[in-house]
Amino acid sequence: MIEYQEALQVLRSFSSEPETEIIDLENAVGRTLSTHLMANETSPPFDNSAMDGYLVRSSATASATSSNPVLLPVKKCLGAGDTSNEYFDCNSALEIMTGAPIPASDHDCVIKIEDVAEIIRNSSDGTTHILLTKPFFSGANIRRAGEDFQSGQVLFQTGQTIELSHLLVLATLGISQLSVVRMPKVGLISTGKELVSHSVAKLGPGQIRNSTGLYLKKSLEALHHPVIDCGNVADDPDLFLNHVKNCLNSGAQLVLSTGAVSMGRYDFVKSSLERMGAQIHFHKCAIRPGKPILFASTMWEDRRVFFFGMPGNPISTAVGFRFFVRPFLDHIVGRSGSNATKTDSQYTKAKLANDFKKPEGYRCFFKAHGRTLDSGEQVVEPLTGQASFMVSPLLKANSWVVFNESDNVAKAGSIVEVCKL
Repeated sequence: MIEYQEALQVLRSFSSEPETEIIDLENAVGRTLSTHLMANETSPPFDNSAMDGYLVRSSATASATSSNPVLLPVKKCLGAGDTSNEYFDCNSALEIMTGAPIPASDHDCVIKIEDVAEIIRNSSDGTTHILLTKPFFSGANIRRAGEDFQSGQVLFQTGQTIELSHLLVLATLGISQLSVVRMPKVGLISTGKELVSHSVAKLGPGQIRNSTGLYLKKSLEALHHPVIDCGNVADDPDLFLNHVKNCLNSGAQLVLSTGAVSMGRYDFVKSSLERMGAQIHFHKCAIRPGKPILFASTMWEDRRVFFFGMPGNPISTAVGFRFFVRPFLDHIVGRSGSNATKTDSQYTKAKLANDFKKPEGYRCFFKAHGRTLDSGEQVVEPLTGQASFMVSPLLKANSWVVFNESDNVAKAGSIVEVCKL
């Protein structure tokens, strides 16, 4: 049995040269860049007005005061999308709308409508003159070309996970396609003759619904991994191996199984994988819940494939996925950003709300509820019902509280690590 940090080191010792693919921007959220990305143009692409108002030459306003106002004729109106190559007299003004290009002239200042002392209009409501009672400075209310982005500027590094907010950047710059990591396929196998579909209305004698199969499938899909759902296998090692081989022949790089990894008569996953030549890198980790977790690998058709065997109890499966499988997948695809869990940055710190007993010598991942006090302090409360079969605490839980291996009681007020559920 190894400790959790040792297990992470084992997982990180494996590397994989990920395949890449080109995708449209519309499908990019949650995907991982396979190369760094640069701006291919400047933004804004031209000088433009930041306000609705009047474009003037700042020097023409220099003498303006309330007792000595400056009157400027308004020659033209420019809206967003309009262009003009006309020459405008330096003592004239142009009505201009937000986003309209600044003409190539000496006009270097946009005056907001509300800063104009008086707007003089003709009978058809067109503006003929503006009256100014204070000076304005060069560059006021003008967005300069390249002020936001310069062509050639690095936007993202390799491994960045594209997030929803990034679409504003990429669409602004006209980046419509991205080179991303092709997500490894993951095969799912649930073991146990007692399992039936989660959609079964009424359970038969000795039956339980398979909740972990649906949970794993949707968790993987949320991370954009294609899923090969190989269904449920009764307690038969040969059938299990056939399902594993079917997963691998369908292109799975990683196979996740639930159940049959402990020490009972029907716990056949370890021996079955060894029969097909897999190397067991670890089996049993000093954690609660989920101690019997297994990790293995082998070569299959000239490619290395991996296996996680997780205990069948739902919370053990959830812990195995969150703290072993996800960091491993992040590692092999080089994922970073808010969707990544490959480093200790997945944890935050919080004050423990109450004393809580834990088994000494085990790293514990317990269901918890975290909250922020009015003072801004982060507090976390481990919930009752920590047995690995109990899912009712998930109605209240919003996080995992993580206790390290030392001691058998975590004291109220101590600082602990917290991870999103």
